[in-house]
Amino acid sequence: MNRARLAAAALLWTSCIHARQVGEPEQKKEQAREEPALAGRRLPAKAGRPPIAPSPEALLAPGGAKQIQSALTRKGLLAQGHETGKLDERTSAALRKFQERQGLAATGAPDHETLRQLGLDPKRVFRTRPGADQAREPELEQKGEK
Repeated sequence: MNRARLAAAALLWTSCIHARQVGEPEQKKEQAREEPALAGRRLPAKAGRPPIAPSPEALLAPGGAKQIQSALTRKGLLAQGHETGKLDERTSAALRKFQERQGLAATGAPDHETLRQLGLDPKRVFRTRPGADQAREPELEQKGEK
């Protein structure tokens, strides 16, 4: 008799779990149908405000990633010759390691304090405002930063 109750309880529990798992995708479909205007779209920036950058790399001025990589190489955290000009996985890992050593938030993404402690000027690494970096392009090309 005990075995029969135990088997019934197990069967009931299994069917409840299955019902929950099967029902979840349907709920998501319903939500997508209810909010078609927001599905897969970003809201536009408010007038007078800059658009939101889709990635940390989009916040950098031309040549900014190379400056970060050079500083990390000088600190011995990034291999010589790995100056790709992109915030790739190796660069993020090196940034994270540097941030941990300095007692900063170990995000793996460049921020103002991380750049300062790397000996870099955040104003020269980050984009300042739309169009400002195009004015600096000849200067950056001359220095080999672009």
